Amino acid sequence: MKKIAVSIIFFCFTNALFAQYTFTGKLSGLSDDDVIELIPGATHKDEKAEAVATVKNQTFVFKGNLKEPRLYYLRIKGATGSYSLFLENGQIQLTGDVEFSDRNGQKSVNFKNISVAGSELNTIYAEKFAYKQLLNKEYSEIRKKHEVISRQISEARGAKDQAKVDSLSNTEAGLKLDSDEKSFFQRVESYSKKAIFDDKNSWWGPFLMLDIMGWYTEQNQPWFDEFSPEAQQSYYGQILKRELFPKKFTGETPSFTVNNGETDLSFADLAKGKKIIVIDFWASWCGPCRKEIPELKKIYENFSSKGFEIVSISIDDNKSAWQKALSQEKMNWPNFLDETKAIREQFNIRSIPATFMVNETGKIIMENFRSNELSQKLGELLNN
Repeated sequence: MKKIAVSIIFFCFTNALFAQYTFTGKLSGLSDDDVIELIPGATHKDEKAEAVATVKNQTFVFKGNLKEPRLYYLRIKGATGSYSLFLENGQIQLTGDVEFSDRNGQKSVNFKNISVAGSELNTIYAEKFAYKQLLNKEYSEIRKKHEVISRQISEARGAKDQAKVDSLSNTEAGLKLDSDEKSFFQRVESYSKKAIFDDKNSWWGPFLMLDIMGWYTEQNQPWFDEFSPEAQQSYYGQILKRELFPKKFTGETPSFTVNNGETDLSFADLAKGKKIIVIDFWASWCGPCRKEIPELKKIYENFSSKGFEIVSISIDDNKSAWQKALSQEKMNWPNFLDETKAIREQFNIRSIPATFMVNETGKIIMENFRSNELSQKLGELLNN
């Protein structure tokens, strides 16, 4: 019996050790010596190619071993555009066409008529995101319904006519647009949360949370506890954990530059003559961030004359949404948009709100605090 048990264990071990995938692709439109790249997906990082293959007769082959299924972006080196697909151990075949074009001097590729065989994961992946098509249709209808007022507000904002933006936003049409958009995004959150927690007992749950959500707030941190131990320990579970609970940032304040619309400003420029500076990362869509703003206004009014400054940096991808939030919140301190995403990377921002208190020597002395903690600390530092 012992020999049988040992044989079974050895078989399972060697089977896991030597299990691998063979991914073969054939895409008409490819040329010999084109280089195909496999880029890890849903990691919230700007990943480099994990593997490359050279095309021969419109065909390429990748081989490897995976402990669990992984999402990859299939790209052609030197061209923009990609195709997302799952790989797992086994024989996987992809067929279809590619079509190249020139977009403003940049080579671009469009993947067409793609078919994947040998793994059901890609079909399951598409099914899990079917709800997005319904939401996209609904949002298109909302934009069409409010096309006139949306265009008017956008034009006023482009002309930097804040008075007109405020006036249009408070009309019956403007208020209805705002109400419909808020209701829509509440439904987006509801649908997304359901999709994530329908799969809380497998790696799918953390993967979907990474794939669906680009950023997190402190309200999302308890979600991690809802996943099963298996899901938490999975490849995507561990990535999600690092995103939700990033390591504390320590040391000197990174040197960064922002633009106020006219000129570049360094952090040293912003901090000149100040005793305490709070760097506040936020976004228009971040509920906890905006909930803090009224208290920050009170704190700023009390301490700004004593050498206190706030520098707010938005991680919004939508510049118009950021500008709209600025017009609504009316913050009287410097505000900037991190359009290149460079500043958030310097500060290792993985969730918001994220706040850093910097002293006059440029050292970070406190981070990720709330308004009551900030008020107390400023009282200690500036009321002497």
